[in-house]
Amino acid sequence: MKFAAVFALLAICVLAAPKVEVKALVESLCPDCIRFTKGALLELTQTKDIMEIINLEIVPYGKAHIVTRDPPTFTCQHGEKECYGNKVELCSLFHNPDHGLAMMNCMQKTYSFDDETVKKCAAQEGVDAEAIIACANGEEGSKLMLRAGDITPTLSYVPSVLVNDKLFTDPENVIKHICDAYTGEKPASCK
Repeated sequence: MKFAAVFALLAICVLAAPKVEVKALVESLCPDCIRFTKGALLELTQTKDIMEIINLEIVPYGKAHIVTRDPPTFTCQHGEKECYGNKVELCSLFHNPDHGLAMMNCMQKTYSFDDETVKKCAAQEGVDAEAIIACANGEEGSKLMLRAGDITPTLSYVPSVLVNDKLFTDPENVIKHICDAYTGEKPASCK
């Protein structure tokens, strides 16, 4: 009897389809990215059966470039303010994965990533603003930005999404792309 139960459990584990790897590639000051994070990306994170079949990573880097690695310096499509905004978003996501998107949407309302805005949004979400600010202004934020640059392909358009390493420039269709990529039994939201 124990053997049968172990075998059945093993069969379920072996037969389970792998999760779809999804990277949302955005920038902190890009108007199209802001529409995406408040629209299709937010909808995705609220679609529970889809979230169960994916590993989602939000990558605020977009069309930025690494100028030097040591010390880390960057250029961003919308200037230095966007580079700092990307760091703030990366730090928010790193330190508060369950509240990172809400923090992004809150800060993007005012196109501001100053300390006052971070503190206001952190208070709304119940997270530590000081950890985010220290991260964004320090070595940790630069390391997160370097990693974001290393995993972001050269982009001609933002926002974009990577679904199992395939690049799509129509992020409003992210759920469709996930459903197409998933090899297991499709969840209800795919039908």
